[in-house]
Amino acid sequence: MSYTIIGAPHCAYCESAKMLLRNNEYEFEYLDMQKMTPADLDVYMSVADKPFRTVPQVFVKAESSLQYIGGFEDLREHVQEQK
Repeated sequence: MSYTIIGAPHCAYCESAKMLLRNNEYEFEYLDMQKMTPADLDVYMSVADKPFRTVPQVFVKAESSLQYIGGFEDLREHVQEQK
């Protein structure tokens, strides 16, 4: 299981999401929303079933599926449930 964080520079919640995953020893990749192509963003937004208005947007990859977690608070809840 690994995570994808879609974020933006100077985003405190994005940094907190990365720190939370690091501290709990989860693998993740960070994608800068401003550097993503519209097509790549569309893939993630279709999984989330909504347009992104805030960052971070967090996803978990388990086997071959991608699941939408939500923002930082949702991620924190998700990590707590995994313990």
